[in-house]
Amino acid sequence: MKIPPKRSNTTSLDWKLGDKEVSVSKPTTHLGIIRSEKNENISAVIFLTDIMIPLIAIFYVVTIAGATSSCQTEDGQYDVTVNFRGKNGQETPKSTVIAFYAYISKPIPNPSSGRRLIFDVPTTNQGNGYNSNTGVFTCPKTGTYVFVLVVRLYSAYHSIQLMINNSVNGTSFHNAQNDDNTSSSTVVVNVSKGDTVYVRTHSKYKGVGNIHTNTYGRTTFSGWLLN
Repeated sequence: MKIPPKRSNTTSLDWKLGDKEVSVSKPTTHLGIIRSEKNENISAVIFLTDIMIPLIAIFYVVTIAGATSSCQTEDGQYDVTVNFRGKNGQETPKSTVIAFYAYISKPIPNPSSGRRLIFDVPTTNQGNGYNSNTGVFTCPKTGTYVFVLVVRLYSAYHSIQLMINNSVNGTSFHNAQNDDNTSSSTVVVNVSKGDTVYVRTHSKYKGVGNIHTNTYGRTTFSGWLLN
């Protein structure tokens, strides 16, 4: 029986990725040697599975994922380094949060008509648009806003107005005659940067009784940028 010449135990592959020549040596772990006992001919059968699958994966990464890749063989494995190009992986700027929430700390006895309500204790003021000294929210950014008013009354009734730049944009009537009651109103409105928003009692209607507030129930004013 003749001894076949010694064969290399690696298969070398050369191809081009972008502008780089890449050479990969892959151990031919599936090189099958078939010996014929009759004629002692030796046929080498190379199974291409281990070679084609990595090539397909690299082709996908380079052409579809938009990457520049380099690869090498180490311990029989393919290593691929991917660097994304173009717009892939771009981060979008974080949205600006604009929101406030404040409440009245002490009851307001028999407020006159057209009186601006000052919610003197802010607990949230993202964007610094609300002024707790004046009760006015100055819009930091143009957009659609939600404003919510919660009024607690005790043996009282009042009409309340939401004002934007001294124009009425919402009116609600709160009634708690011979009772202790809390009610709310909501306004969704487009506001421009620099516009002022505040709450007042109705300018032409004088209510009766106190606007109430304490630790068991607050009169509050809040708002936030919806879009």
